[in-house]
Amino acid sequence: MNKPSADRLPLSVAILCGGRSTRMGRPKALLPVAGERIIDRILRVAQAVSDDVFLVGDGTGGALESLEVPIVPDHWPALGPIGGVATALKVARHDLVACFASDMPFLSVRLVEMLYELLGDAKVVSVSGVRGWEPLCALYRKATLSTLEWMIRERELRLRILSMCEDVRIVEREELLSWGIDPRRAMNVNTPEMLHEAELIAPQLDSLLEI
Repeated sequence: MNKPSADRLPLSVAILCGGRSTRMGRPKALLPVAGERIIDRILRVAQAVSDDVFLVGDGTGGALESLEVPIVPDHWPALGPIGGVATALKVARHDLVACFASDMPFLSVRLVEMLYELLGDAKVVSVSGVRGWEPLCALYRKATLSTLEWMIRERELRLRILSMCEDVRIVEREELLSWGIDPRRAMNVNTPEMLHEAELIAPQLDSLLEI
């Protein structure tokens, strides 16, 4: 059940669904974890925290059209995540835009609330994962769009470069734990092996009450 509107945060939520899922071999958003599709798990959280939730792109061949959620075409297709994030910032109703990958089965309301609380004066706040800064588990200010558009024009398409251009607040593992958040909440399911791991840890994470 969605939280009432009064309890939602003043931010938009964009779920990036335009990836080709080459390593998985099938659309990751549609994969089930603990009997529920990843996209449905993410949407449940997104709709609990925001009154402006939408998908960017549809790499499923139209399978997401049955969802009662707006699907925004990627304004910069085939450029990878940077195009999806830039599109989200361009169309979002709120000044703050949370961007999440469509393969994050354990996203939680608490994680989104933490990003909102920690943004402060920064332009971007993001969780640090096993590969470092995770630009698709992050909260952006719309003011970041001009930098992204410049990067696209210059063909500098690596979103992680953004941390060298903008004021980025990175939340490390220890800080996540201090907020009572299991770092695996930011886990991506990119391969069949990672999907198997997600199935193994789902009973534990789904039973956690993070307060």
